[in-house]
Amino acid sequence: MKLSIGSCSNDKGNEERVCSEAHRSPPERNNNVSDYSTLEVARLKEFAAEELKLAMAEKAYAEEARKEAKRQIEIAELEFENAKRIRKQAQSELAKAEELRKQAMKKISSTVLEITCQSCKQQFQSSTLGVPSEETSIVMSYMSSATTEGEAE
Repeated sequence: MKLSIGSCSNDKGNEERVCSEAHRSPPERNNNVSDYSTLEVARLKEFAAEELKLAMAEKAYAEEARKEAKRQIEIAELEFENAKRIRKQAQSELAKAEELRKQAMKKISSTVLEITCQSCKQQFQSSTLGVPSEETSIVMSYMSSATTEGEAE
């Protein structure tokens, strides 16, 4: 029996064995490499699965955030339209109030002119011609309150 390490044998009796056992990896070492590769592949698959779950969760969160932002925009647009409507209504009411104030000023002026004597009338007319409208409005307001106070007594 020949014993050779690291060489191939061409003996007729050992034709089944082409190379010596030294050329082959030992079974334990081959299994360790295979086990290591299998473990590494399993770890990578697990890592990839976790990354996929994380990415899917982030995508779902982003989608929910997009939906919430869209809903907030719709609410803001509705509130803005409502504010525009309220502003327009307030402007309309202000215009009506200004018109009513003008009419009331005319009535008050005509009433004051009716109840005063001729000299007071001329004095009143000359004082209102040179006075700005804000001051006239204050005077008229004062006169209106004086007139209404007089009626209450």
